[in-house]
Amino acid sequence: MNLRIRSRVSLAACIPGIAVLAAILAGCEPQQQAATGDADIPVTESVHADRPFELRLIDATRDYVLHAMRAHGTPGLNLAMGYRGELIWEAGFGWADVAAGKPMTPETVYHSGSLGKTYTATAIMHLVDRGVIVLDDPISEHLPFEVHNPLGDRDVTVHDLLTHRSGLSGGGAKGVWDKPVPLEDALRASYASATSPLLGGTTPFWIGKVGAQFNYSNPGIATLGLIVQTANPDGLSFSDYVQRHIMDPLGMESSQYPPAQHEDYVRPDIRENMSTGYARMGSAWVPSVPLYFSHYPAGGVVAKPADHIRLLTAMMDGGEYNGYRVLEAETVDEMLTPQYDEEIGPGITVGLVWRMRNHGARSMSFAHAGGHMFGWRTEGYGWPELGVTLMVAHNQWSLPDPSPEGGMITGFVEDWLMGEPPDVDLTPATAEWAWKVSYVRGVVYAAMFRMYVGVEGEIPADGLEEAIASTRVRPGAREDWDPDGFREGVSDIREAGFGYEEVNGFWASPASRVTIEEAEVILRELGARFPGSSAVLFPPARGGSQ
Repeated sequence: MNLRIRSRVSLAACIPGIAVLAAILAGCEPQQQAATGDADIPVTESVHADRPFELRLIDATRDYVLHAMRAHGTPGLNLAMGYRGELIWEAGFGWADVAAGKPMTPETVYHSGSLGKTYTATAIMHLVDRGVIVLDDPISEHLPFEVHNPLGDRDVTVHDLLTHRSGLSGGGAKGVWDKPVPLEDALRASYASATSPLLGGTTPFWIGKVGAQFNYSNPGIATLGLIVQTANPDGLSFSDYVQRHIMDPLGMESSQYPPAQHEDYVRPDIRENMSTGYARMGSAWVPSVPLYFSHYPAGGVVAKPADHIRLLTAMMDGGEYNGYRVLEAETVDEMLTPQYDEEIGPGITVGLVWRMRNHGARSMSFAHAGGHMFGWRTEGYGWPELGVTLMVAHNQWSLPDPSPEGGMITGFVEDWLMGEPPDVDLTPATAEWAWKVSYVRGVVYAAMFRMYVGVEGEIPADGLEEAIASTRVRPGAREDWDPDGFREGVSDIREAGFGYEEVNGFWASPASRVTIEEAEVILRELGARFPGSSAVLFPPARGGSQ
């Protein structure tokens, strides 16, 4: 895919843009980055795309990000977007460090929060693929200590932890102000306690029977991390197992899952690119004091957005990315399949750690979000039917209530994708194809007045001819208009009849002058969605199953 670099520079974007401007004036092109932006929000981005559909998506998202940041006073945000298995855009907006005047860039490293749970789940399923553990195994079989839910009714399994149905409470990842004790020690202490630290230590550690209900649990996922550490046959720590079997082979060069996001554990090249996190309280951005998670497999990744796109893409492509198979295809299918009918939110079901929204629909997405208190919020989304992956990280967790700009951006992208005509490669517009395209237009034009609006009677001949004479091809679009083809399409569907069976079966009938295969291609070129309004014009067994 071609690389298109945005090279507009705004002097009003403040000092961080000056170095890029100087490079441009000197005749040196910035290395896959350039600063753009408005007076208040500098933007540094790389666009790795040149197809119109991709560029429209990028331009629309860029504009919306700026709107969302202004609406919620966000200091900084960076993101990456993939399409059809390729990275197409990475960008930084605003400031990675406000006091230092350091701009956010695509290379800026975020604190993942619970987004890191997807790596813990991937590591567990990697061990499942290796035959080391089984999802129905009681977790005590793979731990250095016994774990039993005192409320019953059975042993806690690996599957229970992956689906947050162990009976454990939330736990808050057991944050500490200094380097945490080793993971095993932290979890031993937690399981020995009757309460979690939440709400001043008044929350019970166990709040329900095994398998009875969904309850999001940080200690549960941290326990999976300890299982990875104790069960893997390589003798690796949890952090090293994730690095060796997931991050490094996927080419995630700016990613790490350290025991703590502390200078003693984080690689210097990653640490120097970390953003500062902020708690916005009214007009003040208050930096987050360094906080570490004792239950760090519940959310301790440090990474740049484009790296997480690689994991999302592997999940979209049956467990494989760039020749490396991180998981078997059947394993990915299981992870992205709702494990219970229960919804935990409108249209949201739980797979194996991943959350699915609108499962089975064209808009279906799999995702996981995260937050590192109180300074970072993250979201990683994949839309398999739409071909898009998106990772958004912003260095703000507002208090007393978090701001919603992350959810706004992923929601906007989904709405845009669902509203935009499907992305198809157009057939070259030979005279024969232009006639066929216009013929299908004529059939659709006449049939939809009757089928979709219920207008009875024929289209008036003079009105039809006036419409044909006034038809123009959009500037820059394919020249595929043929007035005779359009007229004959109108005429043929009128002769066939406007009953549902006649219209729905038209393309497969002798009355149609294009084949059903050609009709399907042309309908997609015209923006038809399957399923969609086009269902009344096409056999459900074909278009309806797409």
